Amino acid sequence: MLPDWIHTAPYTGNNQIELLRGGKPFFDALETCIRLAKEELHVQVYIFQMDKTGIRVLGLLKDAVRRGVKVYLLADAFGSANLSRKTIRNIRASGIRFRFFGRFFPAT
Repeated sequence: MLPDWIHTAPYTGNNQIELLRGGKPFFDALETCIRLAKEELHVQVYIFQMDKTGIRVLGLLKDAVRRGVKVYLLADAFGSANLSRKTIRNIRASGIRFRFFGRFFPAT
């Protein structure tokens, strides 16, 4: 059953979408969104790891926090299971509001 607010939520006009095919267009668009964010930024990902791309995206998210943007990062617990506790502490200490979703078992 859907919550009542979903049926009464106002929709706004003049929206647009763009279908991104492949990694490069996606990450280019993600970087642009992060750089242009002014108030709040919600990022949800399946895989987040500290490879070249993850380090770059994390740096941009930290820059956004320093600009005063509220940054929320939600990562899949299975797809991002390789993030170390130290990395997670670093992400949170930077001011990014970080959480996992989809965790079946408590962290040990």
